Amino acid sequence: MTDEPFWDELGIAWQAASPMSTIPLDRMKAHFRLESMMLRAALVVGILAATAGSAVAAFTLGQAWRLAAWNFGARALAALIASGIMWIIVATLWPVRGSDDAASLSDFVDLGLARAVRGLLAVKLGFVGCAVVAVLGIGGTAIRRSSGHPPALSPAVDLAILAVCAIAIELDRRRLLRKRSRFVYLREALCQVR
Repeated sequence: MTDEPFWDELGIAWQAASPMSTIPLDRMKAHFRLESMMLRAALVVGILAATAGSAVAAFTLGQAWRLAAWNFGARALAALIASGIMWIIVATLWPVRGSDDAASLSDFVDLGLARAVRGLLAVKLGFVGCAVVAVLGIGGTAIRRSSGHPPALSPAVDLAILAVCAIAIELDRRRLLRKRSRFVYLREALCQVR
Protein backbone atom coordinates (compact mmCIF):
# COMPACT_ATOMS: atom_id res chain seq x y z
CA MET A 1 0.00 0.00 0.00
CA THR A 2 1.07 3.58 -0.55
CA ASP A 3 0.21 6.94 0.92
CA GLU A 4 -1.23 8.26 -2.35
CA PRO A 5 -4.88 9.25 -1.70
CA PHE A 6 -6.57 7.52 -4.66
CA TRP A 7 -3.94 4.98 -5.58
CA ASP A 8 -5.78 1.82 -4.60
CA GLU A 9 -9.30 3.17 -4.98
CA LEU A 10 -8.74 4.21 -8.59
CA GLY A 11 -7.23 0.87 -9.56
CA ILE A 12 -5.35 2.21 -12.56
CA ALA A 13 -3.24 4.99 -11.06
CA TRP A 14 -0.34 2.61 -10.46
CA GLN A 15 0.09 2.42 -14.22
CA ALA A 16 0.59 6.15 -14.66
CA ALA A 17 4.36 5.79 -14.30
CA SER A 18 4.51 3.10 -17.00
CA PRO A 19 5.18 3.98 -20.63
CA MET A 20 1.90 5.15 -22.17
CA SER A 21 1.97 2.43 -24.83
CA THR A 22 1.81 -0.35 -22.22
CA ILE A 23 -1.19 0.92 -20.27
CA PRO A 24 -4.10 -1.50 -20.72
CA LEU A 25 -7.28 0.42 -21.43
CA ASP A 26 -9.75 -2.46 -21.55
CA ARG A 27 -11.00 -1.89 -18.01
CA MET A 28 -11.33 1.85 -18.58
CA LYS A 29 -13.16 1.34 -21.89
CA ALA A 30 -15.60 -1.12 -20.34
CA HIS A 31 -16.29 1.22 -17.42
CA PHE A 32 -16.92 4.22 -19.68
CA ARG A 33 -19.03 2.17 -22.10
CA LEU A 34 -21.32 1.13 -19.22
CA GLU A 35 -21.37 4.66 -17.84
CA SER A 36 -22.26 6.00 -21.31
CA MET A 37 -25.19 3.59 -21.57
CA MET A 38 -26.48 4.64 -18.15
CA LEU A 39 -26.01 8.33 -19.01
CA ARG A 40 -27.93 7.94 -22.26
CA ALA A 41 -30.76 6.16 -20.41
CA ALA A 42 -30.81 8.98 -17.83
CA LEU A 43 -30.97 11.55 -20.63
CA VAL A 44 -33.94 9.76 -22.21
CA VAL A 45 -35.70 9.71 -18.82
CA GLY A 46 -34.81 13.40 -18.35
CA ILE A 47 -36.21 14.33 -21.76
CA LEU A 48 -39.43 12.40 -21.06
CA ALA A 49 -39.75 13.98 -17.60
CA ALA A 50 -39.12 17.49 -18.95
CA THR A 51 -41.67 16.98 -21.72
CA ALA A 52 -44.24 15.57 -19.28
CA GLY A 53 -43.54 18.43 -16.86
CA SER A 54 -44.12 20.97 -19.62
CA ALA A 55 -47.41 19.27 -20.54
CA VAL A 56 -48.53 19.17 -16.89
CA ALA A 57 -47.58 22.86 -16.50
CA ALA A 58 -49.62 23.81 -19.57
CA PHE A 59 -52.65 21.77 -18.44
CA THR A 60 -52.46 23.10 -14.87
CA LEU A 61 -52.11 26.67 -16.09
CA GLY A 62 -55.19 26.14 -18.27
CA GLN A 63 -57.10 24.82 -15.25
CA ALA A 64 -55.96 27.78 -13.15
CA TRP A 65 -57.21 30.20 -15.80
CA ARG A 66 -60.49 28.34 -16.35
CA LEU A 67 -61.29 27.90 -12.63
CA ALA A 68 -59.66 31.13 -11.41
CA ALA A 69 -57.82 28.95 -8.88
CA TRP A 70 -54.54 30.71 -8.17
CA ASN A 71 -53.16 27.74 -6.24
CA PHE A 72 -53.13 25.93 -9.60
CA GLY A 73 -51.15 28.85 -10.97
CA ALA A 74 -48.46 28.28 -8.32
CA ARG A 75 -48.39 24.58 -9.18
CA ALA A 76 -48.17 25.33 -12.89
CA LEU A 77 -45.29 27.69 -12.29
CA ALA A 78 -43.51 25.05 -10.17
CA ALA A 79 -43.98 22.41 -12.90
CA LEU A 80 -42.81 24.85 -15.59
CA ILE A 81 -39.67 25.83 -13.68
CA ALA A 82 -38.90 22.19 -12.77
CA SER A 83 -39.24 21.07 -16.38
CA GLY A 84 -37.10 24.02 -17.51
CA ILE A 85 -34.41 22.98 -15.03
CA MET A 86 -34.65 19.41 -16.34
CA TRP A 87 -34.11 20.68 -19.91
CA ILE A 88 -31.02 22.58 -18.70
CA ILE A 89 -29.71 19.43 -16.99
CA VAL A 90 -30.22 17.44 -20.20
CA ALA A 91 -28.38 20.13 -22.19
CA THR A 92 -25.56 20.14 -19.61
CA LEU A 93 -25.01 16.38 -19.77
CA TRP A 94 -25.64 15.93 -23.50
CA PRO A 95 -22.05 16.71 -24.70
CA VAL A 96 -20.51 14.00 -22.47
CA ARG A 97 -22.99 11.21 -23.22
CA GLY A 98 -20.65 9.12 -25.41
CA SER A 99 -17.22 7.63 -24.95
CA ASP A 100 -16.57 6.32 -28.48
CA ASP A 101 -14.10 9.08 -29.32
CA ALA A 102 -11.85 8.34 -26.33
CA ALA A 103 -8.85 6.21 -27.32
CA SER A 104 -6.09 6.92 -24.82
CA LEU A 105 -5.90 7.07 -21.05
CA SER A 106 -5.60 10.85 -21.33
CA ASP A 107 -8.85 10.98 -23.34
CA PHE A 108 -10.65 8.92 -20.70
CA VAL A 109 -9.30 11.12 -17.92
CA ASP A 110 -10.55 14.24 -19.71
CA LEU A 111 -13.95 12.64 -20.33
CA GLY A 112 -14.27 11.42 -16.75
CA LEU A 113 -13.36 14.83 -15.40
CA ALA A 114 -15.79 16.56 -17.79
CA ARG A 115 -18.58 14.19 -16.73
CA ALA A 116 -17.87 14.82 -13.05
CA VAL A 117 -17.83 18.61 -13.49
CA ARG A 118 -21.01 18.64 -15.58
CA GLY A 119 -22.62 16.20 -13.15
CA LEU A 120 -21.87 18.56 -10.27
CA LEU A 121 -23.54 21.39 -12.19
CA ALA A 122 -26.57 19.13 -12.76
CA VAL A 123 -26.64 18.38 -9.02
CA LYS A 124 -26.71 22.11 -8.21
CA LEU A 125 -29.59 22.54 -10.63
CA GLY A 126 -31.35 19.61 -8.95
CA PHE A 127 -31.08 21.33 -5.57
CA VAL A 128 -32.47 24.54 -7.11
CA GLY A 129 -35.37 22.55 -8.58
CA CYS A 130 -36.19 20.97 -5.20
CA ALA A 131 -36.12 24.39 -3.51
CA VAL A 132 -38.32 26.02 -6.16
CA VAL A 133 -40.88 23.21 -6.05
CA ALA A 134 -40.95 23.32 -2.22
CA VAL A 135 -41.42 27.09 -2.04
CA LEU A 136 -44.08 27.21 -4.77
CA GLY A 137 -45.82 24.13 -3.33
CA ILE A 138 -46.05 25.77 0.08
CA GLY A 139 -47.20 28.98 -1.62
CA GLY A 140 -49.93 27.08 -3.46
CA THR A 141 -51.05 25.47 -0.21
CA ALA A 142 -51.14 28.86 1.53
CA ILE A 143 -53.21 30.34 -1.31
CA ARG A 144 -55.64 27.44 -1.11
CA ARG A 145 -55.96 27.71 2.68
CA SER A 146 -56.57 31.47 2.44
CA SER A 147 -59.39 30.84 -0.01
CA GLY A 148 -61.13 28.65 2.56
CA HIS A 149 -60.53 25.31 0.82
CA PRO A 150 -57.57 23.62 2.53
CA PRO A 151 -56.00 20.76 0.56
CA ALA A 152 -57.11 17.24 1.44
CA LEU A 153 -53.50 16.00 1.41
CA SER A 154 -51.01 17.50 3.83
CA PRO A 155 -48.11 19.39 2.20
CA ALA A 156 -45.86 17.41 4.58
CA VAL A 157 -46.15 14.43 2.20
CA ASP A 158 -44.89 16.51 -0.74
CA LEU A 159 -42.10 17.98 1.38
CA ALA A 160 -41.08 14.50 2.56
CA ILE A 161 -40.82 13.34 -1.06
CA LEU A 162 -38.74 16.42 -1.89
CA ALA A 163 -36.52 15.72 1.14
CA VAL A 164 -35.88 12.18 -0.11
CA CYS A 165 -35.03 13.62 -3.55
CA ALA A 166 -32.66 16.15 -1.96
CA ILE A 167 -30.93 13.38 0.02
CA ALA A 168 -30.47 11.34 -3.18
CA ILE A 169 -29.06 14.42 -4.93
CA GLU A 170 -26.66 15.02 -2.01
CA LEU A 171 -25.43 11.42 -2.17
CA ASP A 172 -24.81 11.83 -5.89
CA ARG A 173 -22.98 15.12 -5.23
CA ARG A 174 -20.61 13.34 -2.85
CA ARG A 175 -20.00 10.56 -5.38
CA LEU A 176 -19.25 13.10 -8.09
CA LEU A 177 -16.87 15.03 -5.83
CA ARG A 178 -14.90 11.81 -5.19
CA LYS A 179 -14.93 11.03 -8.90
CA ARG A 180 -13.70 14.51 -9.79
CA SER A 181 -10.90 14.21 -7.22
CA ARG A 182 -9.80 10.86 -8.65
CA PHE A 183 -9.63 12.18 -12.19
CA VAL A 184 -7.82 15.36 -11.12
CA TYR A 185 -5.30 13.13 -9.33
CA LEU A 186 -4.90 10.89 -12.37
CA ARG A 187 -4.47 13.89 -14.67
CA GLU A 188 -1.72 15.23 -12.42
CA ALA A 189 -0.05 11.77 -12.38
CA LEU A 190 -0.15 11.64 -16.18
CA CYS A 191 1.29 15.14 -16.44
CA GLN A 192 4.23 14.07 -14.26
CA VAL A 193 4.98 11.16 -16.62
CA ARG A 194 5.11 13.41 -19.69
